[in-house]
Amino acid sequence: MPQLQQQKQTERFEETIRQFLTRQGQKDPAFLKHCCEVKQRLGKNTTDCCTYIINQVKNTGRCGFTDDEIFSLAMHYWDEENVEVGNRPQCQIVLNQEVKLSDEEIEECKKEARERLIKEQMNAMRTKNTPQVTKKSEGDTMLLF
Repeated sequence: MPQLQQQKQTERFEETIRQFLTRQGQKDPAFLKHCCEVKQRLGKNTTDCCTYIINQVKNTGRCGFTDDEIFSLAMHYWDEENVEVGNRPQCQIVLNQEVKLSDEEIEECKKEARERLIKEQMNAMRTKNTPQVTKKSEGDTMLLF
């Protein structure tokens, strides 16, 4: 997946979690108050919440989760005071929502793909054209071909 599209997926994931938490806060003012207190006291934030979710998902070894499972991890992050976030792993986030790219972003993805293809083809050609050198078992004479 091109880097720009992967970045958009990550941003969309964070925005989805942020929207969920906002809806929860609108439904339950006590939750909103709790989140504000925790944010102020412990410095929790949505980016760390998403990192926590990604690490928890990675630790399960599973590849697919329901929205409710992911949202419950978000709630757990905000409910518990001593949650270890960890470092965000390099991974690909797949959403069950379509991510719209602008025309400029689409062109950038195409450019990255072309550059990657050219680099791969150049490496393949270099490897193919490198002569094979083998040693003869007797003496120091080398055979080419």
